[in-house]
Amino acid sequence: MASRERRDRGKAKKYAPKRRETFLRKWRQIGLKALRDAKKKKETNDLRKLFHGNPAAAHGRPFGFEAPRIRVRTPPN
Repeated sequence: MASRERRDRGKAKKYAPKRRETFLRKWRQIGLKALRDAKKKKETNDLRKLFHGNPAAAHGRPFGFEAPRIRVRTPPN
């Protein structure tokens, strides 16, 4: 996937390993907060409802495609 490589090359400097970590940590915290709120509302499985109308959310990235995915385990029932 040449396009992805080309796209990531520009970000390599912007998100140098250390900086990238803090970037991801920030997103993860935001994501976990959203999950906590969802849990309180008993909508853990329903991130799609939580981020309605956000195309990235459909791919498990409610905070945009740059952010790490938020995986929600569906409770066994």
